[in-house]
Amino acid sequence: YMFGMQRTAASDASLVIGFNPVFVAILSIWLLSHRMNSGGIIGICLSFTGILLIFLASPNVQIPFNERITGNGMIMFGAFVYAIYVISMRRYVLERGDNQLSSLALIAWVSLIGWLFFIPLVIYEAPWDRTWTNDEWFLIVYLGVLSTAVAYVFFAIGIDVIGANRASSFVNVVPVFGILSSWFLLGEELGWIQLVSFILIYFGVRMVNAQPPEGMKSPK
Repeated sequence: YMFGMQRTAASDASLVIGFNPVFVAILSIWLLSHRMNSGGIIGICLSFTGILLIFLASPNVQIPFNERITGNGMIMFGAFVYAIYVISMRRYVLERGDNQLSSLALIAWVSLIGWLFFIPLVIYEAPWDRTWTNDEWFLIVYLGVLSTAVAYVFFAIGIDVIGANRASSFVNVVPVFGILSSWFLLGEELGWIQLVSFILIYFGVRMVNAQPPEGMKSPK
């Protein structure tokens, strides 16, 4: 996701990441025995059309087309990987029942494993050789405390209460804040393409989420 953000516009990334609930719904068919009717299939097609539109016709032409396509592709892969995280979290909740870790403990373990994984990459990049500004430190603390620790704990609680599909649907608010913030703070271009893309993705996700309650496969 972060590598993708270096290559595409923030407003485009906000729309592409909105495809995450569709990935969750598709994976739920296999991993959680979640049934999908014709409305869900139509919803997937609508969302994919919205994604294709922002891939090919984004108004942010100041970024080279090939660079933007690569960045959007990385963002979409990030959405897919995050969908696996959501499904895994839900499967853990269903399998463990009342005998499960608290949301805080679960996120702590996930964060620890992620931290260990990133250590070699941090050593490779050698960030201690650069001078960090106060603004950069503020953004890092914000991302670490609010966007990661606090947000993920509440999201884990949400998955436990309302399920993976409905929890992932709240990603729909990301494009709204992302597009407006990128326009206001970064001066990115806004156009009707983004509006049409958002409408297609939003209603597509709504149709995908209007599915029968999810279950889980019986152990074999």
